[in-house]
Amino acid sequence: MTVQAMAPASRNRLPLIMIFLIPFGGMGLAAWMYFSGQMIPDSRNHQGNLIWPPVPVAEFQWSEQRGGIFSSQKLDEQWGVVVVPDGACGSVCRETLFKTRQAHIALGRRAERLSRYLVLSEQGSERLTVFLDDEHQGIELLKGKMPKINNHPNDSVRVFVIDPLGNVMLWFNQEHSGKQILKDLEKLLKNSRIG
Repeated sequence: MTVQAMAPASRNRLPLIMIFLIPFGGMGLAAWMYFSGQMIPDSRNHQGNLIWPPVPVAEFQWSEQRGGIFSSQKLDEQWGVVVVPDGACGSVCRETLFKTRQAHIALGRRAERLSRYLVLSEQGSERLTVFLDDEHQGIELLKGKMPKINNHPNDSVRVFVIDPLGNVMLWFNQEHSGKQILKDLEKLLKNSRIG
């Protein structure tokens, strides 16, 4: 057999080799990027601070008791938005409640998939109860405390997002706008088939 007769056979193998090399090469590159942390883009498509991996709500430090103040039954297979001030609900807390209420209203028909909560470490005053009844109908008041999060330790108010399976997955502080909260909630509710 001559060299000229063998040349077409080796050219026919090249597409076959490429068919196997491209997918496995792509998977190998992705694995290398994941484990080495190299070449990972800095951009993100969420506005809030991601909690990764998500923390089960029963393990979150809402209260001194094991199991905390939340359960999957309390969420009733809905998304939860939890406002937690560090102490009493002062002006920053009320402003944050306003932001979450406006985001909730702006969700339109998707709003029924979401419940709102206010967690206070102190007994709420009668004035606060009247304020909540007047301005924030449907919000549930619970007793608890601000969970510890390593970054931003000095936040006076935080907003946590809990998925319907009972995982705390995202949080915002007072620096986030209502539009940022709304944008993340819209994305979560649009892409989620649960809750």
